[in-house]
Amino acid sequence: MIKTMLLLLDGVGDRGQPTLDGQTPLQAAHCPNLDRIAKAGETGLMVPLRPGIPLGTDQAHYLMFGYEPEEYPGRAVIDAIGENLNLSEEDIILRTSWATVDREDGKPFEPGGSGFVIKERFTPGISFQEAQDLAQALPKDFEGIRTEWFFSHDSHGFLILRDCIRHFDPRVSDTDPFYEGQRVMACSPFETASKKAEALASWLNRYLLAVHGRLSVNALNFKRQAAGE
Repeated sequence: MIKTMLLLLDGVGDRGQPTLDGQTPLQAAHCPNLDRIAKAGETGLMVPLRPGIPLGTDQAHYLMFGYEPEEYPGRAVIDAIGENLNLSEEDIILRTSWATVDREDGKPFEPGGSGFVIKERFTPGISFQEAQDLAQALPKDFEGIRTEWFFSHDSHGFLILRDCIRHFDPRVSDTDPFYEGQRVMACSPFETASKKAEALASWLNRYLLAVHGRLSVNALNFKRQAAGE
């Protein structure tokens, strides 16, 4: 018998809009089923960590289910376990997306001026087979580090750096600016002065430049461009 059902409206929060007389889109929406559920149960707001500190979906959910912040392994690890990928404690795993960029002439690849601007963060319409074909262009071994790429869904996937934890510290920043029209960010150590984190960030920047070079001359990309994609 089901005793409790938890409905989490993740990401539904918004700001009041002038076009809606100051209401949020949810306040203005006609949603009789949600209204009926709310009246039959209890509603509330929750701060997963501390007031004023926004969290991503993955970490917020992790804390809501009772785990401690220091236990959080990162979204890539959680997602990879959900995909039944084979991982070891010596591996580092990163989430990836096929994205479309424009090159800024004369701009160096460095924080604040990466030389690439995001046109599409998640390139639409890539099939499973196209993703696999693009993945064939990725280096299988780059500067002595063995890499494997696995498809997840849509334009997303996983990049696993095998048997490299002795060389690297995974505490590095994202390269995704989260908004189209923004520069791709160079990877850098994140909240640490670790030399191994610095080594991984530097390796990833070189790896991404190498990947961009390979994908730029990939036959599938020429085919997609000819089709206006």
